[in-house]
Amino acid sequence: MFAAGRVLCYNVILYRADRDYLMTENEKTISLDKLRVGMVVAKDITDPATGKVLIAAGKILDFESIDTLKEFYFSGLYSDGDFSEPNFSEPDFSEEAEKRLSDDEKAVFGSFKNAYSKSYQNVKGQLDSIIQAKSCDLDALTGTVEEIYSTTRYNSDIFFYLNYLKVRNLFLIDHIMSVALICRVFAEWLELPEEETRELLNAAMLHDVGMEQVAHLFMKPEPLTNDELSQIKLHPLYSYNKIKNLDVSKNVKDAVLQHHERIDGSGYPSGLQDEEINRLSKILSVADVFAAMIFDRPYRAKLVPFNTLRILEREQFGKLDTECLLVFLRNIAYEYINRSAKLSDGRFGKIVFINGQQPSAPIVRLDTGGCVDLLSDKSVTIAEVF
Repeated sequence: MFAAGRVLCYNVILYRADRDYLMTENEKTISLDKLRVGMVVAKDITDPATGKVLIAAGKILDFESIDTLKEFYFSGLYSDGDFSEPNFSEPDFSEEAEKRLSDDEKAVFGSFKNAYSKSYQNVKGQLDSIIQAKSCDLDALTGTVEEIYSTTRYNSDIFFYLNYLKVRNLFLIDHIMSVALICRVFAEWLELPEEETRELLNAAMLHDVGMEQVAHLFMKPEPLTNDELSQIKLHPLYSYNKIKNLDVSKNVKDAVLQHHERIDGSGYPSGLQDEEINRLSKILSVADVFAAMIFDRPYRAKLVPFNTLRILEREQFGKLDTECLLVFLRNIAYEYINRSAKLSDGRFGKIVFINGQQPSAPIVRLDTGGCVDLLSDKSVTIAEVF
């Protein structure tokens, strides 16, 4: 990042990808995603429809002016100009996975799908309103979570049904809804009071609303460059700027801003440490990391539940809040007790015991007889749970 006020050795003209432009010796034309604090605007940037000057020539770009430009021009990047991807469609669930459900489970899953699809459009509309700086009905947003949650019988249903979700190119709405549903379960495990649960759900539904400003980067099939990663790391700030004037508590706003902070100071955007990080944010962070791993991405396939838990155990202790992470790992692992599993060597069985020492390595009773303790037998892993 460049410090505010620092001037580069060239000036900048903003352009849209669908327009021609000229470049002179002292001017460089760049795209929206490469705007940086400290760059100087070479010519007035105007609204072509009204002629109104958005950013005057000579302006040194800061966070606020960059946000202004991205909010104005972003609508031109996608056909409908809102919080959705091209060829926006209804949520889709794996038919193959659904075939494995019992008749009773199919009925419950059908109710879940209907509630999810109905809520999806509502959530999209509310998020669009926030992006466009219009009013937002937060009760309606969190109400969608409760409506979906009420269709399930057990907490384990949430994790299984989300695993059946087929995510489209831009997965922002699916991710936000999934994080919120996971937070709804997590709040029960943590025994949060009603008011704190409501704040947590508010934060979950709002935490990535600013991601639309960098959403195009998530469509890349290859790993992001350092420059692109720097852009991604600004999205909590973008989200905070979108919701800072909403009628929500400081707790919620702090959680949105801090959901990528880590207790060892390695997070972003501010590098906060342990006690500096909002408690709601610590809870939200665990749900956000887990949800990010259970969906397909352009550069990798989604991870099966116990592989996800193993990554959380190995890579996130010391980064995510220890108490929150332990509560999450232990409780979610027990949600898979008595579920069928396929091992990496092709054998099938049933998960019958969760090792408290390492929840990602349960004991599996094989269909052919005998058991495999994945804590002691490192030659196999769980490839699939159903």
